[in-house]
Amino acid sequence: MSACLLVRERTAELHARVEARAGFDGGVLTERSAFALLAGLADLSDVVLQAVDGPAAGGLPLAALDWPARRARLLGYPADLALLGQHLERSLPAPEPSSPADPAQLLGWLYVAEGASLGSVLIQRALVRQPWAAEVPLRSFQGHGAETGRRWRDFRAAADGWAAGDPDRAGGMVAGASAAFTRVERRMARALAAAGPWQDGLSGAPGILGDRGVAAQQRAVRGAPTPAEEPHP
Repeated sequence: MSACLLVRERTAELHARVEARAGFDGGVLTERSAFALLAGLADLSDVVLQAVDGPAAGGLPLAALDWPARRARLLGYPADLALLGQHLERSLPAPEPSSPADPAQLLGWLYVAEGASLGSVLIQRALVRQPWAAEVPLRSFQGHGAETGRRWRDFRAAADGWAAGDPDRAGGMVAGASAAFTRVERRMARALAAAGPWQDGLSGAPGILGDRGVAAQQRAVRGAPTPAEEPHP
């Protein structure tokens, strides 16, 4: 089993908890859900961006991972969180410090951060149907545009190649991805508490994240392969 498939298998429950925290199990996308998801992804992005500039990135194939393009996408989450938070007059406490311990764990964090680009395709499609979203031009849910499917395949190939034949690296990726999903869920919980119980428009988009949305994601992302070939993180 490749390292990325192992990560997907071992973190499936954590991934499902993130979905449930956002309220996507019922196919709903509200301002409150978007605020919480952006809070989690912005925090994830901050951890990854800082870690890539530190010693934990030593030995990672950043060129093969096409890091500059992936970095540019991650920078959009904090910007959109600030924009939506200002619109909703909500703010969040500072996150707790965190950092991956080594290159393998950092690659697990990157796996979660990059995997979010797939779900972003459906989130963006849901946003364009929301009246409230017209007032807040969020840009970070566009993934890599038409290149989203290809870039995810390229990421998996580079990550699998780096960890091939090394159980410690694969195990480190699992540990890192698990920590990333856990942190995203916790940050989302704090954002939902800060957001309060307001009501707003609902989306009918099913399965925005996770395996339930894979088929729709593959229709939305040009060139994406079948679910057997392209499992979602």
